[in-house]
Amino acid sequence: MENIKRDAYLFFSIVLGFLLSFLVHAVVEIWYIGRLVDNFEIYSFGLSWSAWFFVHDVASVILALLGVVGGYAVGKRWWQIVYVENRHWFYERK
Repeated sequence: MENIKRDAYLFFSIVLGFLLSFLVHAVVEIWYIGRLVDNFEIYSFGLSWSAWFFVHDVASVILALLGVVGGYAVGKRWWQIVYVENRHWFYERK
């Protein structure tokens, strides 16, 4: 039962990490595409729209992988703190 609980905890941490990376991706994309549309010559760094689509695809994959790996690392660390070491902010230490 303990393994199932730990695996579920890690799974949901990974999902949370992915969702947070998706949120960061959306905010950065909305912000920067607004800049590109307003003044493409200044904000494009000399890249074409097709090059920006490639940058978008690569950055999306990297950001998603960072979210998954980060979610796993955070889940593993907090599992250790909460369930193994029994350290809680709302409980007294024994």
